[in-house]
Amino acid sequence: MTARFSSAADAAPLVLGVSSRHLRHLTEQDIRLVEQFGYLVKEPAFFHSLSCSIPGLSPSSPPSSSPSPCSPSSRSPLSCSSTSPRSSSCTCSPTSPSSCSSCSTSSPSSLLASASTPVAPLSSSLSETTAFFQALSLECEAMFGSDGAATSAHMAHYADSRVRGDSLVWLHRFPDLALHFPLLARCVQALSLLVADLEHACTRFQCVRTETQLAMYPVGARYVRHLDANPWREDGIARRLTILLYLNHGWNAEHGGQLRLFDVEGQEDHGRTTLDVVPVAGRMVLFQSARVEHEVLVSSRPRFAITTWLYESTE
Repeated sequence: MTARFSSAADAAPLVLGVSSRHLRHLTEQDIRLVEQFGYLVKEPAFFHSLSCSIPGLSPSSPPSSSPSPCSPSSRSPLSCSSTSPRSSSCTCSPTSPSSCSSCSTSSPSSLLASASTPVAPLSSSLSETTAFFQALSLECEAMFGSDGAATSAHMAHYADSRVRGDSLVWLHRFPDLALHFPLLARCVQALSLLVADLEHACTRFQCVRTETQLAMYPVGARYVRHLDANPWREDGIARRLTILLYLNHGWNAEHGGQLRLFDVEGQEDHGRTTLDVVPVAGRMVLFQSARVEHEVLVSSRPRFAITTWLYESTE
């Protein structure tokens, strides 16, 4: 089964441009790889470095409440939830990860500005990073547990689990995330540093909105081949870039759950290939939303990932 929302062959080339003097975490070569090949994979050591560089976070200093022009405070409505009745005007597709204004709930405070406690700091020790992901796994399980916060209207999932079997929470709309889930909030902060790099250094790309979700794939769940470009939107914006961060401590290839990228050009041998990315904790993937078709394979363990999408105006 394939959810072909649009054809990657029809996607207009995404020209990012780059001003290296504005890059803080990504490199000019990283941007060129995304522009030329459509995707980039960063290993866990990169996330470790990224998270340790979050400014102004210590046990005595709360997170900043000043959003960037492309911050999570530019929110869109929550996707349809099984706990919320669909409006008669709802146009949500069961295969669509887009938002639906007809089924939205009231908009909470911005993601980190509403937190009354600091985001948990991460040690510069790699052993401490291992402990971080062990604790983060417990936060993810708590979020989706039978008594977890995600059992409320903050959770969404899709009607046809044969197409997409995960459950998700929109983190950019989650009230007091840093208060209740400080390690998840730290991950969102780390992703925001990449958003800032792309926003300030890509001279031909103008981010107008971001959305961030946490997805949980139960054992045996999958997401069939698709694009993230959501051409069904009618509000004049489109997803251009997808950033994934995997949170799965102790994961290996035998557990499954790989992100399969279809028909991409190898960055070493330059031949067309299918690339499987094992979702180990701290691994990050950045790809063009309208160009790279992908799927999530079934796994033998619950699988967690945070995704941030960057939108650009189509007008």
